Amino acid sequence: MIRILKMVSILLIVIVFNSCRPGHITYVYTHIVYGIVKEGGEIERNKGISKKNIYRMDTLFSREYGVGFNREYNKIEAPKIYNKDFNNKTDTGKTQYIRFYSDIKVKIEDREFIIPREEIKYNEHNGFYEYPAPIKVWYSPYNDIIVDIGEIEIYDESGKVQKERRKIPAVLIKKIYATYRINDFLGLSSDELYHGWAENYPEELKKLDGFKEYKEEVK
Repeated sequence: MIRILKMVSILLIVIVFNSCRPGHITYVYTHIVYGIVKEGGEIERNKGISKKNIYRMDTLFSREYGVGFNREYNKIEAPKIYNKDFNNKTDTGKTQYIRFYSDIKVKIEDREFIIPREEIKYNEHNGFYEYPAPIKVWYSPYNDIIVDIGEIEIYDESGKVQKERRKIPAVLIKKIYATYRINDFLGLSSDELYHGWAENYPEELKKLDGFKEYKEEVK
């Protein structure tokens, strides 16, 4: 029994050691709104927002429409801070819900996918609304995703409407890469090598460990 415990302990040490060894790690995000898609396909960003500012337009979009995407383009949420009656002292536990009135349209390059609204499911564990992603673009060659969630209404757990039913404009989401060099075995020290749009990701960083790229097949 003691021998088995020692073997298990050694195995755990090896796993932790290997998972925390110095190297590189790349995080991928496919949920940041770059701009609003206007009629004719023109992309609109608020005046004064430079292309290098990767988060400002996303914040303004959520503030205006009360919704946003979380980590991936197929996960939608209604952030509590954009609830019109939200009080950060008393309402931190208040849940907000989304009522979808339209099918979701997703366009990646020249391919358009229609996700029936019946396939949009609420995840009680994380509070996100999720729909099947037609293409997993994390490490694929695709950097741009256009998502049109159509008409929605936002209400809280008491049933009170927080955002009236309205058409949400289609948005262009651009993929983001964030690459770090891990300097120690515990992962307590790191250096940021890149944090920005995937389309501008340096080719030399793709050669590092911790980065992979493959072509995702369409389902």
